Amino acid sequence: MTELRLGDFVFKDFEVPEELEWGGVHLLTTHGLIGGRRVVDAMGPDEDPIRWEGEFYGEDAFDRCQRLHAMRKAGRTLELTCHKLAFRVQISNFRSRMRTTFKYRYMIECLVVEDLFDPAAPPEEPGVDAMLRTDSTRATQLGGLIGDAPLSGTLRTMDAAIRGVSNFAAATRETINTVLQPIADAKARVDTLIGQSSAVLTNFATLGGVVPFNPVAETVSRLTGQAAAAAALPDLYDLGAVLGRMGTNAVNATSSGRVITLAGGDLYRLAVEAYGDVNEWPTLARANGRTEPILTGVQQILVPPRGTGAGGVLKA
Repeated sequence: MTELRLGDFVFKDFEVPEELEWGGVHLLTTHGLIGGRRVVDAMGPDEDPIRWEGEFYGEDAFDRCQRLHAMRKAGRTLELTCHKLAFRVQISNFRSRMRTTFKYRYMIECLVVEDLFDPAAPPEEPGVDAMLRTDSTRATQLGGLIGDAPLSGTLRTMDAAIRGVSNFAAATRETINTVLQPIADAKARVDTLIGQSSAVLTNFATLGGVVPFNPVAETVSRLTGQAAAAAALPDLYDLGAVLGRMGTNAVNATSSGRVITLAGGDLYRLAVEAYGDVNEWPTLARANGRTEPILTGVQQILVPPRGTGAGGVLKA
């Protein structure tokens, strides 16, 4: 095996184990629900201890055993490296057995504090300012593909309004409205174009102008229009989704709510804690773009400052 190092202690020759096992499990909590459904909360990784054995030979065998023994007693965090593996560990167990004066068998076990090849924390999610600007850029690109002049003009107005707001969380309602209005105008234009494209696609003409009194030129024109409509529809639907997300993010930015991180659970309990009423869970669902109250895994949940009196009914 390649060199094995624990802190400043370097294992050599027969001291190095033939193999080194590492890995672990992911801690999961399972909730059984009525009807046989199961909700699993992912709580995070749990690394197994790293354990290996070897032998010390020679005149300094006892001294090297004693050094590892002292390192275990000191309880310091050390770096364990082997080939491409690297961990921060603490020695939890060290045992040695003397076979002869110059030969000692040893066993060492280390608890993993940190896997140095894994990020210490998930990457920070972008704030609402970055998300709105990124979505605005995407919307402008889609508008260019669609090629509708009124839509492109509205998207330019929307983009300028968004980039004119330095901090959406601190913006006034009047400032947010200058962004919401062009988003709504662009969304309305997209809906109109979707309706027009769908109508064109349903109005088929016969190929080659076979239908009597149907000039070839008119047929070709209609077929060209159908092709353009078919090509534009995916971009229109994509743009509609982007604009919808932008509107939701802009509204949520003004809610002065708080964002909390939950590892599983449900919106029922959070509604009780936030508003004192379990029937306010739809308020939380709408604010976070959810349709069900059950949470799985680690989630960041936006909690608006007040309930909406939805009465426990999630409306579209």
